[in-house]
Amino acid sequence: MNRQMIWTLGLGALVLAGCGGPAEVKTTPVSGTVYLNDQPLEGAAVTFVPDAAAAGPGGAAVASGGVSATGVTDASGKFTLKTGQKEGAAAGKYQVAISKMDASPTVDTGDSKEATLKMADTPMVTADNMPKSLIPEKYASPATSGFSETVEADKANTFEFKLTE
Repeated sequence: MNRQMIWTLGLGALVLAGCGGPAEVKTTPVSGTVYLNDQPLEGAAVTFVPDAAAAGPGGAAVASGGVSATGVTDASGKFTLKTGQKEGAAAGKYQVAISKMDASPTVDTGDSKEATLKMADTPMVTADNMPKSLIPEKYASPATSGFSETVEADKANTFEFKLTE
């Protein structure tokens, strides 16, 4: 084999082996509580997005591996984060987004043939039946939520987020 072929095979093996996706990220436990107007907020999605300020060349977040972590609050407002299928989040700086939407879009199906035909001519999701945010929309974006946190390696990281309307 010539050098170019060996190099190509070696590079192909590295690509097939993966490049540090969520399964390969070292995580540490992260949990917390979300409140809205001092009351626990149930059913809210909590997302830790790697902080762009902590990014390296090309915008990839160095400490967290550029991987977001997510969780959903329970009835007491408590959440635990996961990165992919792994419990926790990678060490690093994060911007935090919190959102809670109403139920899925609703469409009046009716029982008549006329209602069925009308539904076939109408898009399933319209401006009238789109899911709506149940909390102030500013919290849904990591850029506008006002929340940032640092996850420390090998430590139980517990955070509290107080939202107001």
